[in-house]
Amino acid sequence: MIQPGQRESGRSQRVAPACSTSLFRVAVVTFLLLIGACSPVEIVRVRAGQPFRERTIDSRAYAAYVRARLSESKGETVAAAAQYQYVLLLDPLSVDALIRLGTLYCASSPAKSSVFWEKAERIDSESPKLWFERARCEFARDESEPALRDAKRAMQLDPLAQDAVCLAVDISTKLGRPDDGLRWLRGALALNPANGRLWQLMFQNAGVSQSEKMHAVVRLWQLRHPSASEVPRAFESGPMPTAADAQAKATMLALLLDEALQDSNLPVARETATLLGMNPEQLALSATAAGSHEIALDQAELLLALDHDDAVLWAVGLLATDALHDETRFSSLLSHPPKRPLQGSRSLTGHILDLLRRRVVFDLDQPTGDTATEPSSQRAMSQRAQLSAQ
Repeated sequence: MIQPGQRESGRSQRVAPACSTSLFRVAVVTFLLLIGACSPVEIVRVRAGQPFRERTIDSRAYAAYVRARLSESKGETVAAAAQYQYVLLLDPLSVDALIRLGTLYCASSPAKSSVFWEKAERIDSESPKLWFERARCEFARDESEPALRDAKRAMQLDPLAQDAVCLAVDISTKLGRPDDGLRWLRGALALNPANGRLWQLMFQNAGVSQSEKMHAVVRLWQLRHPSASEVPRAFESGPMPTAADAQAKATMLALLLDEALQDSNLPVARETATLLGMNPEQLALSATAAGSHEIALDQAELLLALDHDDAVLWAVGLLATDALHDETRFSSLLSHPPKRPLQGSRSLTGHILDLLRRRVVFDLDQPTGDTATEPSSQRAMSQRAQLSAQ
């Protein structure tokens, strides 16, 4: 018979190996995780649209670089510099760390900054990021000629890098050579025609012709994000920070409205007018002035349905239906003139008076037939009389 002590001893003998196996497995998994955490990471970078498989990097260096970038984004430059130095301790060939250190010391220690630029150049002289950051640093120190040279090098290494193109345009403008910047900008747009930022830079460039500005505005409109409804991508982020930018935005929208009116593009015209703060009556008048009779008539009928005594919109509708040779709607409007007099624009008053003199079949001074006795015809003659007096 097995004694209780023996039973316990046997049970412990059976359990002990299982516990040992579990602990061993935990140890092995932990060891493998530690190895994985310290294992090199293979990097694939993209330059000018082409992927390049680069050397492997210690994951600790990679993690330190991420921490450094985070510190730099918070303005903690001392902590960021320390982390970048730690990256170089683990990975002496890290061009990215050298570039960031050169950028950090750009203003405070130009000599130290130059040391880091030169080290990065010895390791990888074909890094577009190196030449762009170096050019930006030099431009900030008012060293425009070296900055332009390095910006051009960055563009040569990566023609699709929009930041380098924008920087080169700014530098060439400051140097009094805006045509050079415009040439690079056109070249960049030829390579990357879907880049909204470059099209906006084209619109803002002082050396661009009016037709090129118009083309840039249309391209910006076409490139707007689908989630933004009818709002161009350039205006998604909300109000621009300065009065000059706000004026540029208004000018761009005004050009876009002109293009929409010329093309009789009602949806674009409506949305652009809304962005400009125009009401439907103002859009109707603008469409009339631009000869966009379809849009003018659409807006006039929309508002006349709410207020059929609006003389301005009645006049806009008459002019539009006459130009479109829409006799049915012309007769309908003519037979329902507004009770209120037409006031405001002398140009609109002159146009509608000429139209009434030309199209109304009765004579103001000698009305004949039953037409003269109808209230609507009397109001039409009254409108003509008031316009003649004006």
